[in-house]
Amino acid sequence: MRILIVATFFPPQNSIASLRSYSWAKYWSRMGHGVTVLTTKKHPRESDMHMDTKNFQVIEVGVPVMDYFLERKTQQLEQAKQVLVEPNQIPTQQAKENPIKSFLKKIMQETGIFNACRFPDFHDLWAKNAIKKVKQIDWDLVVSTAGPYCAHRIGLALKKSGKARQWIVDWRDLWTDNHIFRGLFGLKWYEKYLEKQFHKYANLITTVSEPLAQILRAKTSTPVAVILNGFDPEDYTTLSQEPFFTTIETKHIVYTGSIYKGKRDPSPLFIAIQNLKDKISSTQLKVVFAGANVEQVKELAAEYEVLDYCDFAGFLPRQDALRMQRDADVLLFLEYEAPGVEGILTGKLFEYLFAGPEIIGVGVTPETSAGKLMLETQKGEAFGKDVQKLEVKLLSLMKSQRVQKEPAPEAMQVIKQFEREIQAKKMLGLVE
Repeated sequence: MRILIVATFFPPQNSIASLRSYSWAKYWSRMGHGVTVLTTKKHPRESDMHMDTKNFQVIEVGVPVMDYFLERKTQQLEQAKQVLVEPNQIPTQQAKENPIKSFLKKIMQETGIFNACRFPDFHDLWAKNAIKKVKQIDWDLVVSTAGPYCAHRIGLALKKSGKARQWIVDWRDLWTDNHIFRGLFGLKWYEKYLEKQFHKYANLITTVSEPLAQILRAKTSTPVAVILNGFDPEDYTTLSQEPFFTTIETKHIVYTGSIYKGKRDPSPLFIAIQNLKDKISSTQLKVVFAGANVEQVKELAAEYEVLDYCDFAGFLPRQDALRMQRDADVLLFLEYEAPGVEGILTGKLFEYLFAGPEIIGVGVTPETSAGKLMLETQKGEAFGKDVQKLEVKLLSLMKSQRVQKEPAPEAMQVIKQFEREIQAKKMLGLVE
């Protein structure tokens, strides 16, 4: 088959979202299909992933207006990059920001507009240019993955023009029902209209968990299937065997990923550490954060007076992040505990399942998809926001030896189904 994958998030961009689309291109091309990936222009960073793309074609198209700001942001991130810096520096007072700029930034962060999530977005301009690059070819299958939602604009255009024989709409996160970004009042009607158009013309809709699939099935008659995020065992075969952490007397709790204050929120863990200061010192315990929104975490840690218990790694090359996960004493998984969010299964959780150390879920309950999966695979425990339970766990951690928590054979079979190769073959099988 001639397959087009439309994915704005794609390597070398270092993110779980980019690995989802990369795995499809990697394994479908190995199966003998002709694969082309349509993505945005990438701005090189030190943390970029170096992934093999020689077996398929990658077409990059710039994002009007946004490219200028991305270039500046990339430069700023690289200049500010920190690798396990001394953490006991309380965030300094920033220069007072322009009130208009500050207001607009807050609106973007809360609503998701111009933030690769809700309408409007700069990627809408990208979609118009991107369609021109692929509209002359007849595609057996087009797969568009969102967010941002504009990836589906390309699939819609190709399907309506007869250039796509089959089209799969993939939602990594829900769009009009997004639990983090609420959208802009007055424009939601257009989002719902456009979403209906996507679903009407699609041959298949996919998403990352069964609860999210149920929400989508209630909105459309188009078939909806679950294609899980996952892990790739090949990612681990080339990792250096050198330990990431050199201080064996210190227990390391590791979190890799983005933080959203009030949502993916480590506050319950910080409160538990604060309550145990007389029993656990900052040389005995470190919580290591690698990823985006570090300043928010620093502010929270300072607020709870546990900044000296934290290290901040910033954006790491992927192999370093995987080594950090492998060599942690405990892996920290954060999720937003609220009605309607039971279906969130981020790709990070699947990497955690394969990495080895046990997982503690904060903001995760046994009723959520993530909590159920931790229990089913015997890899972790869901603590919700229970500070007292977290205190007991921390005290137990200080007395224990580091354990690679090996699941029982039946649990290992559950974990194996999350390999990206299996998920990629399942997805293609649904349309073949």
